Amino acid sequence: MTASDAGDTTYTDGKAYAYTTKLPLGVHSYYFHTTDTTRDAVSSVLQTGPAVSGTLLADDFEDGNADGWTPTSGTWTVLSGKYAGQAGSGNSFSMAGDAAWTDYTLQAAVSVTNNSGGNKDAGLLFRYADSNNYCVLYLKNNDRTGRKLELVKSIGGVKTTLGYANPSVAADTFYAYKIVASGANISVYQNGVLQFAVTDSSLASGRIGARVYANTKAFFDNVSVTR
Repeated sequence: MTASDAGDTTYTDGKAYAYTTKLPLGVHSYYFHTTDTTRDAVSSVLQTGPAVSGTLLADDFEDGNADGWTPTSGTWTVLSGKYAGQAGSGNSFSMAGDAAWTDYTLQAAVSVTNNSGGNKDAGLLFRYADSNNYCVLYLKNNDRTGRKLELVKSIGGVKTTLGYANPSVAADTFYAYKIVASGANISVYQNGVLQFAVTDSSLASGRIGARVYANTKAFFDNVSVTR
């Protein structure tokens, strides 16, 4: 520790010290255990904090490439600083990140286009373990059932809806989406507004990804993963 004021030699009113260290990502706690060598050591009360966060992934595609992204099918390319996905007849994913990622916040701007012949159905994947086990937020601008935003989990290939909402998802319009996955708690936001929150512990970790479906074309931008 370093004295905040080296010239302060009046100890009857206490003395301030500063301690600096580097901490890994996560929530930390601390206490002080000290003695003046003439009396028994004393300990301070355990304090919670600080919480150290960090950026796991950030891609705005302004460099003209999609390094670190791995398409599973469909056509994926960078166009004018946006990541464009064109689906085949079914689901087409492009994956990024680390399978060991657990709790994180995924953010991305997504525009589902009104391309001719497309199903107008895109989405964002998270906690992706493999092609049969993942969570996906569907983004559908042609939905007529009140589920333009629908959160679905796939476990062993069996899909179950966890939650849904029906905000505007206009064609050819970028919206900012945020998915916060913390333990079993999952919250979904559009343009900073909470749409719904659910609890499900089926999947604890996995990669993130972009999704287009049934000939849909969509654009993805400003993708970030933080914790």
